[in-house]
Amino acid sequence: MFTPGSRTCGYKTASGLGKWLNRDPLVEPGFEVMQRAAPYRTHPFNQTPVELLEGSNLYDYVGNNPINNIDPLGLWTFGLGLSLNFQLGPLNGNWSVGFVIDGQGNVGTYTVLGGGVGAGAHASGGVSFSGSNAKTICDLRKGFYNANVGAGLGPDAEANGYYGSSPDGPVIGGGVTLGAGLGGGGSAGGTYTWVNPIGKW
Repeated sequence: MFTPGSRTCGYKTASGLGKWLNRDPLVEPGFEVMQRAAPYRTHPFNQTPVELLEGSNLYDYVGNNPINNIDPLGLWTFGLGLSLNFQLGPLNGNWSVGFVIDGQGNVGTYTVLGGGVGAGAHASGGVSFSGSNAKTICDLRKGFYNANVGAGLGPDAEANGYYGSSPDGPVIGGGVTLGAGLGGGGSAGGTYTWVNPIGKW
């Protein structure tokens, strides 16, 4: 079920209850903390943060079914969109838009704009599929080092990989674009990604 209106990728932690040695990236409900270092909201009858009173089900991370489901890392994003790429000698440019989700239930839209240097002559466009080890879709909201290669004459395929840092650690990802194109080439450079959270799934 999609829930519109959520505009944050918030961080979660169980450190307030002393259950974990470090921040738990699996997003256990009830262990929310505010993203900024502002004071907690507190319960009217005691000083326990409200975020720590709203639930503590430690098994919800696998759909409340740890016997039959697993989630080894709990860190992933998946994107589906449309991409355009061109390569003319040493100059490369690429653009893509689409939707992105993560393992913590966030849904958003993304726009990527990038360029670099390389070799070849290639123009293509199509449907793109991408994935990464980012904790949330908001960890994709930044610049990345990027490399891509593609070729086609009519039907076309292109592959890319990217790397960068985030508040939650290194982000490594990649993807493929399937569509139509002409020529072949490869490049290395940089991209910048804009992410707009729009709800929960």
